[in-house]
Amino acid sequence: DSSFEDGYDGYLTLAEYVQDFLNHLAEQPGCFETEIEQFAETVNGWVTADETLQELVELVYQQATSVPNFSYMGARLCNYLSHHLTISPQSRSFRQLLLQRCQTEYENRDEAAKGDETARKQFHAFVLFLAELYLNLEIKGTKGQVTRAEILQEGLRELLNVLFSNPVDNNLMCAVKLLKV
Repeated sequence: DSSFEDGYDGYLTLAEYVQDFLNHLAEQPGCFETEIEQFAETVNGWVTADETLQELVELVYQQATSVPNFSYMGARLCNYLSHHLTISPQSRSFRQLLLQRCQTEYENRDEAAKGDETARKQFHAFVLFLAELYLNLEIKGTKGQVTRAEILQEGLRELLNVLFSNPVDNNLMCAVKLLKV
């Protein structure tokens, strides 16, 4: 299926193109290596304004936290985009917007962990995505050394506490999965 090779011909909006690519990745994770470069190039050509970048972050975030087993792929994608998006809107980078999006979710952790089934499920998806992000998001230091996003480690520790202090079954299962990651 070569629909992605032609860039975004035939797509009306960035959102459609990105969503299609995300669905494609979810079905065929093996394509990541071969198609990610073209994807980033296309997105670079398209994303020129802050709000478009925000939209891109939101689409990837939603996919990574709502599609089963997409958290790892989502985190790899985020890492790739954080290094290869050449657009630099005046205000913030892809990574900053992504971390901000996670921060919003993180701040609701107490309500989420105590919430109903749906709220907890979403919260668990977020926790596992954050764990994958911690493992996959490489930050190049000033001397070129690669580091992890330490701030995520702090966050994950806190999220574990929240899960353990609301010990219903699926919170505990999520905590175990988090420890496995």
